[in-house]
Amino acid sequence: MARSKGSDPESEQDDENATFLSMANLQPPSQFEALASRLTGVEPSDVAGVTLVSAAGCALMTGYYLIQPLSDQLALHVGIELTPLISVGRLILIALINPVYAATIKGMAVERIIPLLYRLLAATLIVFVFAFAIAPRGRADQMVSFAFAVWSGVFSLFMISTFWARMAHLHTRDEAKRVFGVVAAGSEGGQLVGS
Repeated sequence: MARSKGSDPESEQDDENATFLSMANLQPPSQFEALASRLTGVEPSDVAGVTLVSAAGCALMTGYYLIQPLSDQLALHVGIELTPLISVGRLILIALINPVYAATIKGMAVERIIPLLYRLLAATLIVFVFAFAIAPRGRADQMVSFAFAVWSGVFSLFMISTFWARMAHLHTRDEAKRVFGVVAAGSEGGQLVGS
């Protein structure tokens, strides 16, 4: 703002503040925002976003804790002597997929990554449903079980790490200090629901 000759600096500052406040369209926090802010320590302006992000973390962890026991059971179905191969399979698959994943998302808009991963998760779950439905009992069934056990570990790694990477991208360091605890609590709630 250009200063005119002889103008009062305090009144100019007041004008700038008034302009900023009118541009920001600040409204007092709602009762929910005020209560949530007091309970969690986040800013009232953060409450709406933190609520959605905590719910997303809760849903993510609920899904993980619903799939993980199934994966463990299917790993045992393969045979106790072959369960170390599941860890080896996960390691190999992560080493193969990670560069492809990184190259794929490098040019993508950040907002598109998590929805794309969720769609991929849904599609692969549907593929596994059909694979289990058509696989005859015996060796083929064990192969599908092995594939699911390997896939679930790899996919959960990518989903959880991508979720937190997105949270780190969305929030400044100060915001992260305020909101990550609440988001983690929502995620832990998902663990309780899914277990």
